[in-house]
Amino acid sequence: MTRAALYARVSTEQQKDHGTSLASQLDQCRHYAQRHGYTTAYEFTDDHSGTDPYRPGMNQLIDLAQCGHIDVLICYDQDRFARGDECFYVLLARLQPLPIEFVSTGRLDVESFAGKLLSVFSALMSGEETRKIRERTMRGRRKAVDDHRILQSSGGLFGYASTGTKPKDTMIDDTIISDVPGLETKPQVVQWIFHQYVYERNNAHAIARMLNEYGIPTQLRGRWDATKVRKVLTQPGYTGAFTRYKTRQVATNQRNAQGRVIRETEYRDQSEWITIQRDDLVIIDVEVFEKARKRLDSGRGTIGRTEYLLSRRIRCEHSIPYAGKSKAHDGKPNIRYYVLNPTFGIKRCHCHTYINATRLEAVVWNWVADLLNDTQRVLDTYRQLQAEALEHHATAIESVNQFDAAIQEAEAELAYLIEEARRYRDNPRVKAQYRQMIKDQTAKLDALTAERNRLALPVEDALISDEQIAQTVQHFSDLSVDTEALHALSMTEKKRLLDELDIRVVLHADHSTLDIIWYGQVDRFYLNDPSRL
Repeated sequence: MTRAALYARVSTEQQKDHGTSLASQLDQCRHYAQRHGYTTAYEFTDDHSGTDPYRPGMNQLIDLAQCGHIDVLICYDQDRFARGDECFYVLLARLQPLPIEFVSTGRLDVESFAGKLLSVFSALMSGEETRKIRERTMRGRRKAVDDHRILQSSGGLFGYASTGTKPKDTMIDDTIISDVPGLETKPQVVQWIFHQYVYERNNAHAIARMLNEYGIPTQLRGRWDATKVRKVLTQPGYTGAFTRYKTRQVATNQRNAQGRVIRETEYRDQSEWITIQRDDLVIIDVEVFEKARKRLDSGRGTIGRTEYLLSRRIRCEHSIPYAGKSKAHDGKPNIRYYVLNPTFGIKRCHCHTYINATRLEAVVWNWVADLLNDTQRVLDTYRQLQAEALEHHATAIESVNQFDAAIQEAEAELAYLIEEARRYRDNPRVKAQYRQMIKDQTAKLDALTAERNRLALPVEDALISDEQIAQTVQHFSDLSVDTEALHALSMTEKKRLLDELDIRVVLHADHSTLDIIWYGQVDRFYLNDPSRL
């Protein structure tokens, strides 16, 4: 008796209902199995993209195949099995070591050389179709941009709504949402928020509290808070300027409970952004919007925090953090300070409260420039960290090496059993014995691999390889070649470099002494020393 597993796949709900449905695919596979004398033992389906080789149904099928419960895999067509050459080869690599055959109702047999060529060609054509679908989608989006249409999402910008027509577009939402005079519609609420912030000088917290007291709902029918108010104040769309394609979805190596790939949102390069000006969607004058942005940038909003190089890196000698703050002083424009955070827990100390941010950041950045010019010190420090990590994890490293040796032996034994099973394919009794042995050996190999990875993960995270040290030192050396360019880096680039160096700063009580801590090394400076400025 030859046990067959049937596999069917669709990509979307629409395809499930109106295209080549799962039921019709399985019917074709059942007829094929019946004509060739196969016994249908299992049926697997996926509502998933064909470019993903780790689909839930496919994973279950391969798990059963590894346990020796499947003799032949039948699918409706090559593109139901995989779309694209990369996905096809990944699945082929997962199935090829197993003693099973693969066929489709289109009669593609990957056991023969010609069949493999046809399979690869078919997979490439499936991938080409996927690329064409993606290109058609992007073409439609570009057409929307050319037509100056704004595609409104379900949780879009407060004050706007979809026209509900085809082609899709956005309009100002004049729906009545309250009976408060002057706040009946969403555009009136937006104008009121800007007026309160720019002219009445109320902060975001006070505005959110008043909106909740008036019973004004947010875009998603929730309550207002300071973050949502600031989001309104920072949206240039209210001036009629809408920016498209600022972000994109990027696949990660993680999966959710349903087996789907988790995707994260990242910002595109600004050169890829497309701005559309729509005068019919203006709610706020550009002048009022710029005044609101200027107030946010002055240090009373989240945007101002980016102007502090040592944010979240500086503490007093009692471990209480400093926070960036700007304020006018003696009639002069706003001056940037680091202020001892009085709300941090309940601990209090006698350290001085304020220190000039520009002066302090100059000392730290001059130290960074000196460090990057001392290549030997950087190299010696990383060598020391490498030696300490090797010594600390010596026992774990030895255990990982022992597991690696055991895994190699288990893999060799599994390969031998699979080859022997193929030799005795026509002997049902011996074949069944080998399948049980393959199942047991696979379970043993999985257990060894899981334990090895559990031990190796903290070790691999802690160890620094010679290649990593060489790359890091070369990177810092390249930065230090042009000292003038190093000092001309933007605030964001400087903070990224401090992240790479993992620098911490400790201020002593009277602010006369500063400790810069770098990987356990402490350099002390006296802030009254003009040579450090």
